[in-house]
Amino acid sequence: MNEAPSIVLGGGGGGGGGEETKKKSMKKYINKVLQEKEDEFNIKIKMIMSRINELEGVMNGIRKKKGKTVKMEKRMKNAYNIFLEEQIPVAKRLAPNMTHKEHFTLTAKYWTYMKKMKKNGDNNIMRFEDYLVKTV
Repeated sequence: MNEAPSIVLGGGGGGGGGEETKKKSMKKYINKVLQEKEDEFNIKIKMIMSRINELEGVMNGIRKKKGKTVKMEKRMKNAYNIFLEEQIPVAKRLAPNMTHKEHFTLTAKYWTYMKKMKKNGDNNIMRFEDYLVKTV
């Protein structure tokens, strides 16, 4: 039978110097790639940390504007938001089996009902509790 010739890797006989050079260049290449990946990683981490700090600042009422840190003022709530804030808990207390979305919708419809009655000059506006009983 014919046997396949054996193949010798690593440059054959040259005293082993070629193999050592390949190992050194491979090590150098691996270190270079690792350093590049580490640099990319550090840049991404810095970007993420910067964004986190920016979001924390917004949450704390601070916003950067063209390099300056500006304290944001809280906006005053309008009448509608105050009304919702006060009446949604009442709706939840009177109709606990409904979802939050349904409470919100019902309260918003009552606001519209009140505005319409006031616009028409009718001062005989139904109380919110009665309105809930009637609509639920």
